[in-house]
Amino acid sequence: MLCVGIFCVVKMMKQKKKLLVTASTFPRWEDDTEPRFILDLVSHMTNQFQVTVLVPAAPGAKDREILEGVEVIRYHYFPIHKWETLCYPGAIVPRIKQKKIRIL
Repeated sequence: MLCVGIFCVVKMMKQKKKLLVTASTFPRWEDDTEPRFILDLVSHMTNQFQVTVLVPAAPGAKDREILEGVEVIRYHYFPIHKWETLCYPGAIVPRIKQKKIRIL
């Protein structure tokens, strides 16, 4: 807001459109070994969009954080969080082939 004397002008800031990206592979923390191609892609979109990434939770990872200007929300998919091993490390299909119980 800009005020001169008793007159105030409210400068309307153009709000960015919101963009939600979902992925099954995403870095769990900074300098993680998981592929970061989704983070690389969306971090370049933050100048045009308010970007939120929705990804599976992983043991040791924060449920919510900001990485490189991107809001990251990690959802829990199993009641016992330490057993959320379907997605990390690596991709889902090889993890299921490794242990068939993960398909449940």
